[in-house]
Amino acid sequence: MKIKKNQKIHLACDGKDNRLQTKNPHLDDKGRLMATDGRMLAIIEGAAEDGDRDGPVPKVAIKEALRTAHSHAFVNVSDDDIVGVNGCTYPRDRTKNPPRYDDVINGIQGKPEVTFKISAKALYNLAQAIGANKEGWVQVEVRSPINPFVVTLPVQDETDGKAWGIIMPISQG
Repeated sequence: MKIKKNQKIHLACDGKDNRLQTKNPHLDDKGRLMATDGRMLAIIEGAAEDGDRDGPVPKVAIKEALRTAHSHAFVNVSDDDIVGVNGCTYPRDRTKNPPRYDDVINGIQGKPEVTFKISAKALYNLAQAIGANKEGWVQVEVRSPINPFVVTLPVQDETDGKAWGIIMPISQG
């Protein structure tokens, strides 16, 4: 399996490791590496290489591969029970019920109504500026792709005043 050094897919996994389906990224039979925490889904198309076997890929193995990577990280997933990175092996935690990623992916088929760019760094910084909690959830209000996006906290204690912000969009034309 091969991913770019900047593709930190393990960050989309559940940090609490409560369920096997959300504990580690999963390589599917279409060559997609996917990870979810149940609220977001990250997908890397074309991650599989010849001989790779589908199934869970331990996030500890991905982190190790990314740590030592130059431009791409490589994880040997040619075995059903273990994966290999830099001479080390990690067990693959199998579950009888792998994540149903296709159910989510099929729900977003078709042409998007609006496409725009937004800086993830700006959104993160604005969330911090208005006091987002440790989980970092914000509410983004998009009125049109050419107007500013209003960013608020989903639930606020307004005794100290409401906190909110604006991010200017960059239209895709």
